[in-house]
Amino acid sequence: MTFTDPISMARFLCKYVGSDAKIAAHVREEFDVVMSAARVREIREATDANHIPKAAAKANSDKVMGELARAERDALLGSAALKKALEAYYERNAELMASVRRRFTSGDIIAAVCKATCLSADDVKGQVRDKYLARARQAAAYLMRERRPDLSWTQMALVLGGRDHSTIIYNVRRAEELLGQDEAFAALVRKAEALL
Repeated sequence: MTFTDPISMARFLCKYVGSDAKIAAHVREEFDVVMSAARVREIREATDANHIPKAAAKANSDKVMGELARAERDALLGSAALKKALEAYYERNAELMASVRRRFTSGDIIAAVCKATCLSADDVKGQVRDKYLARARQAAAYLMRERRPDLSWTQMALVLGGRDHSTIIYNVRRAEELLGQDEAFAALVRKAEALL
């Protein structure tokens, strides 16, 4: 996949990379252009999957997968230099390519959180507000937002027990805060990610 400018690369990365710092680093590495975190957030907001209808988000995902398949085919059929360039891009961006290729279902994410916490899916989706259950829900909401940017807040709310979308927004923001403050919660998220 080739990008003609830093903005097109940033837009692509906004869909598949969770951290604005990672996006800025990819853009800097590929184009030798320094892009501020504020500019990346602006691009993220402009390309936020919440504002793209589900069919358009799926079409965009299919387009990305089609471009990857064409690039791979060209590498196999084309020159050795093109193949080397593509291999180098995949090597540099292995994490990004893996996340683009592997699409997790919301059920996969909930199952991973359940395994990491030894809870059932009914516990995670339930209405009980105990702290350990709330932490599991926050981890599930956070991972869904990171791994499934095509899901809207409302869709995530339905998957997580039919809650209101504002509850899911709160859960994701709270999870982001806890990742920096609570080592036990960060370990839970890492363990669930490893189980995906």
